[in-house]
Amino acid sequence: MLKEQIKKVLSLYQENLKKKIFGEEIFPENERNPSQAEALRYAKWMINQTLVFLESPEKEQKAQRWLGFIQGILWCCAGYSIKDLRNHNR
Repeated sequence: MLKEQIKKVLSLYQENLKKKIFGEEIFPENERNPSQAEALRYAKWMINQTLVFLESPEKEQKAQRWLGFIQGILWCCAGYSIKDLRNHNR
């Protein structure tokens, strides 16, 4: 995906999560089994960080990996289907 496409998709997710979940947080690296709310707050934090990564050409690949992780959270916790997420990537 191109940088502008990633920004557009992340903005869509950001807006949808604002409606569903309050706050954002970093989930502890050694913890397991976050609640749905914790996972979504972490996704919100990751979205903001990913948008920052996109400003540095050397971090664009990292931004793409993070997008995949964010989409995994959204599939499990936010009501997006795999088909929805695949269409977002087009």
